[in-house]
Amino acid sequence: EPSLRSSAPMAGSLARAAPPRVAPRATPAPSVARRSRRSAQAPTSSSSTSLRARAKAGGDDADGATSRAEDAQLWIDAWRETLRDATTASASEARAERESDDALSETARASSAVHDETTSSRRAKADVAKTALMRAARLTDRGLRVESAEARAALNERVSALEATYTRGDDDDDDDASLGLVGAWRLVYTDALETLAALRVVDATPGVTAGRLTQTIAVKQNTKDDPNGVRDDVKRIRAPPSPVLVARTVLEVSAPLVNASAFVFSELAFATPRRAQTRTMKAGLDTCEVVDTVSQYVSAPMSVRVLGVDVDTSAAAESIADPARLVVKETIARLGDAVARTAEALGADEEIVAAPVPSSFPGAHAWMLTTYVDEDTRVARGEGGSVYLFEKIR
Repeated sequence: EPSLRSSAPMAGSLARAAPPRVAPRATPAPSVARRSRRSAQAPTSSSSTSLRARAKAGGDDADGATSRAEDAQLWIDAWRETLRDATTASASEARAERESDDALSETARASSAVHDETTSSRRAKADVAKTALMRAARLTDRGLRVESAEARAALNERVSALEATYTRGDDDDDDDASLGLVGAWRLVYTDALETLAALRVVDATPGVTAGRLTQTIAVKQNTKDDPNGVRDDVKRIRAPPSPVLVARTVLEVSAPLVNASAFVFSELAFATPRRAQTRTMKAGLDTCEVVDTVSQYVSAPMSVRVLGVDVDTSAAAESIADPARLVVKETIARLGDAVARTAEALGADEEIVAAPVPSSFPGAHAWMLTTYVDEDTRVARGEGGSVYLFEKIR
């Protein structure tokens, strides 16, 4: 017990004499907030150099400063690597975009070339079909001189071949497509029974010959009294949304002393750019002109046979023929003046005689389908599929 009591003060003195133990300080790890602040400030290599300098100079917390300098250098290296990767990726994307644009341009050029080639091929086929059709149709006198049903079927087959080259669809959204019909057209061929019957009746009349059958199509001009027009605030007439065309079909007729023409006036309202409903408005006599076609044939005989003897009358014939021709010419001129005065008295402007066609009249309403049209040729079909082939004259 005394020994223990004596050793206790010795242990206390030894404890007081020993230097205190200092626990080694752990290397501080940079916090997330410190990293984010350094990221936002985008440190440079100079900052890391200053940190190393401070560490070597023995500033406070040298181990921590060294660690922060190394972290900063690592971040700078990572940032530079990220920047290089971004630059490389941007260059790769730009190169890929250029290559894609080049590929699209090449595809567009190839498609355009194919389209041009297809269009040229289609036009070439249309020209061949049109030339063959027009050559054969002009020999038929508008369809009156077709030798047989087989010949007519062959001609209609040529019409179908030309129609097959027409690419515009019936429901194409093109309001101006119908304006391709505007102009003056001459009938070249038809197989419509009613049209052929009218031509045959005229030709069967003694001394009468059916001439050209033409159709002039124009855009309808709206007036103040036109219900198809729409009046606006400044008292102008606007055309209806869809174009309304008017067609004037004229048949020329020649007879002794007279040249005349009959007409039919119709309106065309388009349901689609190809399909139109026709409404016959009026018909009548368009022109009537007295022409001198007989005075040139007035003459006196050059000789007369009397009691079996031929008597020369040439001298007297010449003196008689001239006054006779003059009388005939004056008579024809008076007749022409009378016709002109009659037309003026009737108040005729564009036509001499015109009669309105009732809406209930058979054939007053009909549908027409344009199956082919270009700058000089037009093919139309009636309700029963009858063919009308026209060529443009102006």
